[in-house]
This record gives sequence, structure tokens and C-alpha cells, in this order.
Amino acid sequence: VLTNSGTLQPGTSPGTLNITGDLVLDGVNGSVTNVEIGGLTAGTQFDVINVTGQVRGGAGDINNWGTLNVTHVNSFTPTTGNTFQVMNFASRTGDFTTTNAPLAYARDFLATNLTLRVLSGFAINSWNTDANGDWNTAGNWSLLHVPTASEIALIDRGAANPIVTYSTSATIPQVGQLQN
Repeated sequence: VLTNSGTLQPGTSPGTLNITGDLVLDGVNGSVTNVEIGGLTAGTQFDVINVTGQVRGGAGDINNWGTLNVTHVNSFTPTTGNTFQVMNFASRTGDFTTTNAPLAYARDFLATNLTLRVLSGFAINSWNTDANGDWNTAGNWSLLHVPTASEIALIDRGAANPIVTYSTSATIPQVGQLQN
């Protein structure tokens, strides 16, 4: 059994990590899994984690795998519908509780794998504070600018539920999509 309470990153930008036995992604204690995507070929252009046993969360919450960070490398920008089978396993219990990615990805689980599927070619600009704040403050956004028409504005702070306001005298938000 390999237990991750830190950062797990397969390969050498990108690469493949093979684990014989179970993988415990202990989200309660800070498990972070980094996946790099730099093309359409598994193992050489995007990361893959192969687990011969079960993938699950830690003892504190068997369903909590922690955070999945997706990064694009080698100047690659996937398009809507591209898929990346980033994890293979014998079985699983749980899922990542947080996903950070430059585009909108769906996490598609089959019985023995996890595939990331690009939902939109729009970049994601996330509200990055749990506090209430002004839409037009660049520092409140993950991309350090106010969302544009070519981005998804994502406001998802879980239980924090901040109030985001904008002045009627300010520029009316023009975004590709707004998700809350």
C-alpha cells in the first residue's frame, strides 16, 4: 500500500507511475495529485498512474482523495472533447474533492479507470478567496485579471459561499460562461 499525504506527481514531465498494490490518497491529510497534459499520447505526452489494486481515500474519509491539479505543458492546449485516461486501477472508492485545471474538465470514471474529458476550450478564471468581494478586483481571480469573454468565471468556494458584487457604474461582466 502506498499512502500519499503530500504531493504525488507521476513521471518526468509527463510520465507514468506504476504502483503495485493499493494507492491511498489521504485527502483529509493534504493529498495532492498533479497531472501534466502536453499532448494526446499516454505516458509520454500526458501523465498516467497505474495501480494494480484499489484507489481510495485515507482512514479519516475513505471517499476523499484530496486535490487533483491539472497542468498543461509543452505549449499544448487541448480542445473540447479531448480525453486523457490518467489513472488505471483494479477498483476504487471515492473521488477527488477539488480539481484545479486551466480548462473545464469532466472526471469520467469507469470500473477500472479515470479519464479527464475537456468540456470547454474556455480557460477557467476562479474566484480565489473565501471572503466577499468586488468582481472588478483583479486580485480576487486566479488568473489575476477580471474574467473575459474567452473564459469561464468560476465561483465555487464550498461552504464559504462568498458574496461577489460589482458596481452598476463598472463594466458589466462579459464572460464566456459563469459557473457558481
